[in-house]
Amino acid sequence: GTAKFGIDARQPGQLYAAIRHSPRLGGLLRRATLPDGLPGVRGLVEGADYFAVVATGYAKAATALEKAEVAWDDSKALSVSTNDVFAAYRAALDQGTAFKPRWVIDSAGDAAAAKGRKVEATYEAPFLAHATMEPINATALVTDSGVKIWAGHQSGYLVKLLAGRAAGVASDAVEIETPYLGGGFGRRADVGYIVKAVEIARKFRGTPVQTIWSRAEDMRDDFYRPAAMADASATLDGEGLPTGLTYRIAVPAVTERFVSRIFPAAKGGLLADRSTVDGAVFPFYGLPPSQH
Repeated sequence: GTAKFGIDARQPGQLYAAIRHSPRLGGLLRRATLPDGLPGVRGLVEGADYFAVVATGYAKAATALEKAEVAWDDSKALSVSTNDVFAAYRAALDQGTAFKPRWVIDSAGDAAAAKGRKVEATYEAPFLAHATMEPINATALVTDSGVKIWAGHQSGYLVKLLAGRAAGVASDAVEIETPYLGGGFGRRADVGYIVKAVEIARKFRGTPVQTIWSRAEDMRDDFYRPAAMADASATLDGEGLPTGLTYRIAVPAVTERFVSRIFPAAKGGLLADRSTVDGAVFPFYGLPPSQH
């Protein structure tokens, strides 16, 4: 047999959408227009921070997308740069003993009291797109009675909840067909791509529409793995074995931000986010007194 992924979904009368988001994070769409007479084009859909061209084939939709005249609203766009983020991390970590970590994830013994030769290092990781193996996509059919979705995802509950909201139906009226994932890495746990596919398909009620993110679009509008900076220090005995180890890490709380986007009413600071520091909390080696 042949493995089927979300992008392989084919339904009678299916249309295809190419999507374009604001080039700046937090930017919004003012308006988008298309010239008349573009081959195969069935319409243009405007969203809060994106627009999409719907056509009889993806290549036709993607070609028409490049011909659109677009005006973006950058008044609420982020003005922070990668350099700004790392400067803020560095400033926080440079407070030395005045540095007050939001959470101490794990602690054993007294690393500060460990004796021996001290070794220090700083590690940085940039913002990274997940770059899933299969391009991000979702196919949606919106009818008066409910929604049918064909898409790889990592949370059926969130798909039903948020797709139902986008279509104006109860979550029980959302049916999901889940093919092979095509690579998730956490990217497909944030189901905004499915929500937007439903918003687009809602404008073509009764017709299935497959929305595909180009590779370039996915890189520009991913749910990024956050940048991080870590100061690590260790004390070593005469044989070079560690007698103490300390990690001090500056990184956004991924789980907290994810939950707050999906459930805005959720209060911040509820959970210590171990997912951001797994490599320090669950090391592969036996450790001396340590804190991280």
